[in-house]
Amino acid sequence: MFKKQKFTKNTTAVSLLQDTLLFLVFISISAMILSPAVTQTHSNNHSINKSNDEHVQEILQTLLRSTIKNYSYKTASTYVDSFAEGIGINTTQSDGLYTTLSNHVIGKQQYHKTIAQLITEQLATQYMIVLNHSILRCNPFSGDAQNQLIQLIETQLNGILPYQTSYNLTAIWEPIHGISFGGKITLGEPVPSTTKYVAHQQLSLPFLPCIQLHNQSFCFSSYHLKNMTESIYNLLPQIQNISFLQNTSLQISEHNRSLLVTENISSLLLDFLINGSYDSTGNLVIPSVLDIINSFVFNTNTFSLTKNAQEQSSSSSISNINSFFDRCQQPTHGSISNDLSSYIFSSFGSTITSSLETLVLTTISDFINLIKTYVTSLIQPIVHSFSLDLTSLFLSTQKPIILQIENFIDFIFSHLSLSTAQISLTVWRG
Repeated sequence: MFKKQKFTKNTTAVSLLQDTLLFLVFISISAMILSPAVTQTHSNNHSINKSNDEHVQEILQTLLRSTIKNYSYKTASTYVDSFAEGIGINTTQSDGLYTTLSNHVIGKQQYHKTIAQLITEQLATQYMIVLNHSILRCNPFSGDAQNQLIQLIETQLNGILPYQTSYNLTAIWEPIHGISFGGKITLGEPVPSTTKYVAHQQLSLPFLPCIQLHNQSFCFSSYHLKNMTESIYNLLPQIQNISFLQNTSLQISEHNRSLLVTENISSLLLDFLINGSYDSTGNLVIPSVLDIINSFVFNTNTFSLTKNAQEQSSSSSISNINSFFDRCQQPTHGSISNDLSSYIFSSFGSTITSSLETLVLTTISDFINLIKTYVTSLIQPIVHSFSLDLTSLFLSTQKPIILQIENFIDFIFSHLSLSTAQISLTVWRG
């Protein structure tokens, strides 16, 4: 057996301790020497990534500021060409009579517009929804405008980006957050999981959410609605109901009170977003978000052809090419044949019936009703979730409902982007 010794007299133990301490000192010194190199490498990588992101941001800014002297497209060209072919007209000759006349009748030109302006105009008039995982743009009169715009952007980007660079450009307008409704433009390749650099930008749409209501100009913004707090409190029945339910002396269980408040808040949100808010006598107090969007989209030049087709259409049919162009010479002042109008709507409607059976689209009202039904079906679960949160807020505070209306308005507008869109450019080495 080993004889027990004092540590100070055990030379083996002391030597081992010294070796260990010396090893740790060497490790510490090595770490101090190598640390700047490691830190510098990480710092350099961070600087390179930051520099690349800034460069992509500059590329996006350059693209959006690019001014196009002459941008042209055709309105409803897909349907007009198909209709013309159906009555025996050759539409394939680029220098033929049909091409010349159709360019004159349904062609549109815009001068000295920036890429940003063209993108926002396209987003604001697409009326995009998603049916069965497929994107459907419910503006049949945009013609080849989007295709022309995509080709234009591709040409511009190819002239700006370095050689062998891949990209993805996506612009989205989502007026109600979380609802696949609005407008979307995407071009380029799918974004990879490898190293990439991204730039983001916010775009302003070419309209203000303002309308005429009761002979007064009405701007759909949180600021203007907050100035209507007293009217909202006095005129909207749901607000009155919630105020009544806040009375703690009311002989009702807390469970039932909560259910009734949630029901009134859900109704208030749906009216605010979809149906419009009315007083007890049926007078419109606040137009809905969907009303605001419709009032803009269906008053743009893109839909001028639609309005004439529905409101001023001729009852006579198109029998030959001459009568066709006679009726279409002045689309903004004259009229369009009923046959052509019906053909456009029925053809566009057939692209939707594959997703929604028994649906027949013949008028603008049909389009609006389709959008309303679609948005309502998507928004109801979100409204229910919001209503539960707001119910807890309203019942947990002692403040009267009139003092909480501004918070309610802020809550709603935090989930809206009526006049702003988002665009992103992702770049990577191809």
